[in-house]
Amino acid sequence: MFQLRDMLHRDPCNSDLDRCITMKQKQKSPEILRDGSRPRLVRRVSTNSRERWRQQNVNGAFTELRSLIPTHPPDRKLSKNEILRLALRYISFLDQVLTDQVLTSRC
Repeated sequence: MFQLRDMLHRDPCNSDLDRCITMKQKQKSPEILRDGSRPRLVRRVSTNSRERWRQQNVNGAFTELRSLIPTHPPDRKLSKNEILRLALRYISFLDQVLTDQVLTSRC
């Protein structure tokens, strides 16, 4: 889960300003280098690759979180929204169980 938090707070344009292309730059016709390549096309492919990697990490974190949430039936398909809401409810439930145990042990 630590990785997910880091990903959510990471700025995709932190050090390499070339990765941040404005809409105006995207609308211009692509420049062609001497060797015939297009730098924007290369950047787009690179950006797509990073986005795929990010999305796979997010989906992996949801899969991991989903495996920790008890549901009936256990293999029921849940949306990301449902996973987050059930995780919040489950954490609240576990917190209440711990609180009850502390109160019971004091008596």
